[in-house]
Amino acid sequence: MRAQAMRTIGDLDVATPDEVADALGALCPVEIARLNMIARIRARYAPGLEWRELLHEAIDKALSGTRKWPRHLPFLVFMRETMRSQASEHRRKATFGLVTTEADLPARADGESPLGQAPSLDPNQERDVFARQILDQVLSLFAGDTAALAVLDGLAQGLDPAEIQKNADITATQYASAQKRIRRGLVHAFPEGSPL
Repeated sequence: MRAQAMRTIGDLDVATPDEVADALGALCPVEIARLNMIARIRARYAPGLEWRELLHEAIDKALSGTRKWPRHLPFLVFMRETMRSQASEHRRKATFGLVTTEADLPARADGESPLGQAPSLDPNQERDVFARQILDQVLSLFAGDTAALAVLDGLAQGLDPAEIQKNADITATQYASAQKRIRRGLVHAFPEGSPL
């Protein structure tokens, strides 16, 4: 490992684009098949996104340095997380569309802001009751699973994984296992996706 080739983000060592290219070239057929499978799975939950497009975009981001590969992560994990992030962003854009500022909206004839008539997204009693029911249902899915509940609580507080692990006194492996249990439990409980 060449010291001059290393770059850092904060305290994180990241690989150079050349090292990313070397890692891609060193993939065996089984690892390539695994990347293809991951792309297929991620694309299934991102309407309108083709799995090859997702994979190629992840490779492009890694090679260009737009997405940095932290040295502590195995390369396949880095690529998986890059595709997960891209698929999530694609879903978000498909769900909410492009963000438009008030200045981009055409002005009304009377000079009033067109947002003055927008429906309120403030919680009302019905939405609040529904959200509490969903929260109770999610929490009951993981009753007795203290690690999963700690992860959910930490995420709700906006904590990062290291803070959650410290607060819950769990290892990174236990954290990852709890995330998998949560993901599987939610997919099983809500096969159609988020009820909200």
